Amino acid sequence: LVVAPFSEEFVFRACSLPVLLCAGFSPCSTLAIAPLFFGTAHLHHGMELLRAGCRPLQVAVSVTFQLAYTSLFGAFACFVLLRTSQLSTLIIVHAVCNSFGFPDFPSLFDHHHKYVTVPALFMGIVGFYTMFR
Repeated sequence: LVVAPFSEEFVFRACSLPVLLCAGFSPCSTLAIAPLFFGTAHLHHGMELLRAGCRPLQVAVSVTFQLAYTSLFGAFACFVLLRTSQLSTLIIVHAVCNSFGFPDFPSLFDHHHKYVTVPALFMGIVGFYTMFR
């Protein structure tokens, strides 16, 4: 819960962002490129699924989805680091996200507080989107 966020934020943000910026990439280009390194680093989970006996199509869908959301988190993390220069804050955010895991969207609509949780989720998504504008 602590080692992975520390090592991933150190390697994929604290080390790779300055290299990309020094190589002449703009901050916007860096926000597009650096997260792909982070997302690609999580593709090994596909091999775990194949070894566990999952069908190749199921693995492909899962890996594509995981690449998308880890890259999205990577973009968020890059944005936060470029704005704040606070690696420690980013490590804490990463650890919290890892502890929560990915949201179980179907269960949100079955939750007894769905009239609170569903609007809160969508407000969070809109807020996240507007943060990048």
